[in-house]
Amino acid sequence: MADDQRTLVAELAQLAGQLAAVMETETAHLEHNRWDALAVLGPEKSRLSLRYDALMAAVGALPRAALKADPAFAELAAAGTRLDRAARANAFRLSIQIKANQRVAQIIATAARKAASPLVSYGKTRSGFGNRLRDAAPPIAVSRIY
Repeated sequence: MADDQRTLVAELAQLAGQLAAVMETETAHLEHNRWDALAVLGPEKSRLSLRYDALMAAVGALPRAALKADPAFAELAAAGTRLDRAARANAFRLSIQIKANQRVAQIIATAARKAASPLVSYGKTRSGFGNRLRDAAPPIAVSRIY
């Protein structure tokens, strides 16, 4: 059981380091708007995250006293600190990017609504519309005599 525990802890430490490296790379790509490179990192990040979750569950089931006595525990703690720092920086950059994308989408939606709004006046006057209604439909007269 002790060898299995050491293997799990060492593998988790190595995996945390790999995941931190991927997140640091992703954060750098977000900072410099390298969208093509981000697409390549997605599957790797997902694969490492799934494996990390599975290993964390396995290591979490081990007795705490035995974990702290394990020589690989210090390496795991350092890798966990690095991963936490990388995850926070990554989340910050992603939130900036999400807000920017939402703002662009809002600007596009506003422009589309303006472009789709009717510029047709059905009255005698077209005051306030200027030259925008130069090609608008002529005023409509409705006869109420049948």
